[in-house]
Amino acid sequence: MQLILLSDLHSAYERMGQLLAAIEMHVAHSGLPVAVLINGDVFEKGNVVASRSGGEIDWAFLTALAQVAPTIVNIGNHESDFDADLRHFTARANEIGVTVISNIIDARDGSAYAPAAAVLDLGGMQVQIAGIATDAINTYPADTRPQITVPAPAAWAAENLPQVFTDGAAHVVLSHAGVVPDREILAALPDGALLVGGHDHLVLEHAAGATRYIHTGAWSALMTIATITATGTAPVIERIEIDRAAPSPPRWPI
Repeated sequence: MQLILLSDLHSAYERMGQLLAAIEMHVAHSGLPVAVLINGDVFEKGNVVASRSGGEIDWAFLTALAQVAPTIVNIGNHESDFDADLRHFTARANEIGVTVISNIIDARDGSAYAPAAAVLDLGGMQVQIAGIATDAINTYPADTRPQITVPAPAAWAAENLPQVFTDGAAHVVLSHAGVVPDREILAALPDGALLVGGHDHLVLEHAAGATRYIHTGAWSALMTIATITATGTAPVIERIEIDRAAPSPPRWPI
């Protein structure tokens, strides 16, 4: 199976149509079951068009992705840029067929904004995916901060991942916590896991045994493909740059 990995899209409309076209092309020709995993920060309030429209182009992108392949979003610190209540983001995403995961807790009532993990069955292989948010509260929109409680990423991973991950499955962590806490998370993962980092807008790949730790950049500049042939084996990583001069799909709104 293959996982298309994205992070920190930040309403990058200059390449979003081209990114969608690249994903559609890859899914159509890969010959393998494919899922799309987005590791936080779909939105960007600094984009005036996005801010004035409430991210309607981003929502069109997510809607199109969900029609192409199973799509999962881990909540980052920009998902509430246009609406302070993360419950609204989760509800709308679920309505269009996107699965949302997060370990963020609603400070108003102590409940979760979304499940902390999801399970996909792709080509007879089970994939268990956990989502971890950054606990740097000041990076969230000011009106969202009183509504959220975010656990320390490494401590949460140590306590919860042993219950999330079971034998006989592929293990993926979407961590929007940043490189520093990711170092501790990486050390606690079972061999052969895939740790996808975000928040820092980096491009990197690090191997630790059969485990892989990657960052896949930002602003829709590239997509990363992880090919998993068997549980517990090292994913094969490939990066594809997105050409902003390439054509968008005919149905793309801009």
